[in-house]
Amino acid sequence: MVDDEMQVGRMLGEMLQQLDYQVDLHQSAGFRTEPGQFAMLVTDMTMPQMTGLDLLRNYAAYAPISRPFVVPVPAS
Repeated sequence: MVDDEMQVGRMLGEMLQQLDYQVDLHQSAGFRTEPGQFAMLVTDMTMPQMTGLDLLRNYAAYAPISRPFVVPVPAS
C-alpha cells in the first residue's frame, strides 16, 4: 500500500513539475523545513503516524501559514 501511495505522490509531483512548480516529496510526516519554504502541502488524510490535518497543524506551529489551502485527499 505504501508503494501505491508513493507512486501516486510521484505522479502528482511530476505533473506539478511540468507546470513549473518545485516539488519536494517526503515519505515521512515528520519532515522539517524552513518557515515559508512551501506554498502548498499535499498530503494523504490517513497516515500511520498522523492524519493530514495533524500534519498541517504541526507544520503551521513552526512555519505559520497565513492562508492555508486544504484539499483533503483520501488514499482510497
